[in-house]
Amino acid sequence: MERPFSESDWLATPEPVRRCVEALEQRIEKLEASHAQLLKRIEQLEQRLNQNSQNSNKPPSSDPPYQRPGRERRNPSGAGAARRA
Repeated sequence: MERPFSESDWLATPEPVRRCVEALEQRIEKLEASHAQLLKRIEQLEQRLNQNSQNSNKPPSSDPPYQRPGRERRNPSGAGAARRA
């Protein structure tokens, strides 16, 4: 990590404070690495979630009924029947 102060300022900082800052820097690096791994995992899971029979080797029967292409939704109010008559 790049520190926002000069090397001479760092050397003038009391030793316990330097140790604390260094420990916090290490912790930030670990958290950033963990964060990157979690973002990658989320992306992988979202890709799996968006798979269906059209973009994978899954059978069509595994597609959710509300996402099947070519299926029309029925109108529960019956308004469509008046237009057909």
